[in-house]
Amino acid sequence: MLSLLFGFFVVFNISALIIQNLSGEAPNAHGTIVDMFNGSVLWMASMIALLTAVKRYPDTKRLLLWLAVSAGAGAFAVDEMFEIHEQTVDMFGEDDYIKIVMLLIAVAGLILLYQMERPSRKVIQFFACGFFLHLCYLTTDFGDGDFFQLPFSIDNLYWAEEAFEMLAVQTYFAGLLIFYTTQAHLTSQEKQSEPNTLKNAPSQDRKGIQADTLGT
Repeated sequence: MLSLLFGFFVVFNISALIIQNLSGEAPNAHGTIVDMFNGSVLWMASMIALLTAVKRYPDTKRLLLWLAVSAGAGAFAVDEMFEIHEQTVDMFGEDDYIKIVMLLIAVAGLILLYQMERPSRKVIQFFACGFFLHLCYLTTDFGDGDFFQLPFSIDNLYWAEEAFEMLAVQTYFAGLLIFYTTQAHLTSQEKQSEPNTLKNAPSQDRKGIQADTLGT
């Protein structure tokens, strides 16, 4: 699945960047092609989170967690497509402050997901990579003279900003998708019993259990 997802996003990103370049619009303009592509991935992430929430019923706490993730991804999708955060310029004098708030929301969400769902190592790796790319995106965004100046041309920073944002969104999405396909069907009791099942199984059966787990 990972190779298929990787191939899809390679084509997806190349298409987005080519169309963006052909449009003649600056990559940091409002409502660009890249913004639309990013928004579509966020909507898909919202759907995956909603499907996970359905599987969490009737576990109220985890159901609410995934509904919040779905709503948050949907809200970010709307903001990405329509640049709603730009309206905060009149309030704060700079629209980048709201991006710091979004980062803190992402941190809180990742912590809650880890504490309540105990995702697999692979999912954690994707979320960690997504968070790193998220920080890279903010660094290039803030480093265009708003907060500090990186030693690169403005045009290069704008393109790097969009590229890092796309990769961050897609890596977060990949983590959600992997969680949905491998762990969303498990109840909290089943997840807790999995390590014990593997530990207590005869040595000849462990490979089979591991293979079944990876195959789900």
